[in-house]
Amino acid sequence: MLVVKYKDMRDILILTTMHRDNSSLVTVRGATTQVPKPDCILDYNKYTRGVDLSNQVLNPYSAMQKAKVWYKRLAVHIVHMALLFRFAGNTGTFLQFQEVVVFGTQEVHDMLKPTVSFKSTTRPAKNKPSHSHIDVKIKKLWLWEGEERKSPGWAMAEGYGACLINQPQLVSDMVKQVRSQVENKRFSISIKIRIHADIARTVDLCRKAEAAGVSWITVHGRLCEERHQPVHYDAIKIIKDSLSIPVVANGDIKSLKEAESIHQKTGADGVMAARGLLANPAMFAGYEETPMACIQDWIDIALEHGTPFTCFHHHLMYMMEKITSKQEKRVFNVLSSTSAVLDYLRDSYGV
Repeated sequence: MLVVKYKDMRDILILTTMHRDNSSLVTVRGATTQVPKPDCILDYNKYTRGVDLSNQVLNPYSAMQKAKVWYKRLAVHIVHMALLFRFAGNTGTFLQFQEVVVFGTQEVHDMLKPTVSFKSTTRPAKNKPSHSHIDVKIKKLWLWEGEERKSPGWAMAEGYGACLINQPQLVSDMVKQVRSQVENKRFSISIKIRIHADIARTVDLCRKAEAAGVSWITVHGRLCEERHQPVHYDAIKIIKDSLSIPVVANGDIKSLKEAESIHQKTGADGVMAARGLLANPAMFAGYEETPMACIQDWIDIALEHGTPFTCFHHHLMYMMEKITSKQEKRVFNVLSSTSAVLDYLRDSYGV
């Protein structure tokens, strides 16, 4: 561990496990020549900009006046470093090791799957009946994608998710209940559905939802059991032609050109993309692959808000899918720390 005390406008104290005792020459305001500044100070200034900007005007200020996001990032970093040190000498990848830590005991596994009951109530006006309660049961709260990924139909088996398209009255009741709880009539309520093999059943579902007060409907043009099969855009068009509310088309939209084509095919009022935007967040701006400026934006956002490493790294793996070779993927995809990712991007792409 490196311990640094540096005199700038005030004394700066830093503990770091990621840096060596190195300094770089920098130009500072009011100096005629460059002066040395520790690399750990330079990295802190670079990667924490905006985090405690409001605190910098206080001179001096205590640790209790640091912004909350600063403490969140510090806590995430400490936990991550503890896991990384414990991982040393283990086989497999660091991600696999983290999964073992999270799911290694039945107690932790049970803790991540609580049964929770939420009840929303509205206090009734005097001499008026109260609104109906909305009861939402969460049988399983998954905070980590583990072995359940092997069984993509687990949500349907539990009676929720896409299988709700087989219960049109329940969907209609849910929309009505939400609408009854919101006084603002302009409040937007939407649903996202898949389709039935018999498209007439889907049209019936959508009409019931429309009558219940839904604002717009997004239609993923696949059956519940379909995963990577071609999208039934003709079914989306039939649904659009059967409703008076806006319909949004969804499914296999991976470029701006495809978005425009699907809009024309279906006559939909809009399009929704998921995996396409994960792979290229600049897709709707017309880019065929993720531009480096977009990657830099994601790095800045993630570092500013203390995004956990797994999420930070996973999104970069998506975004760089089209711009990295197989050999580069083999290196980048197994990096196990934020500092390693930043070093790789700087050395390989100048980001």
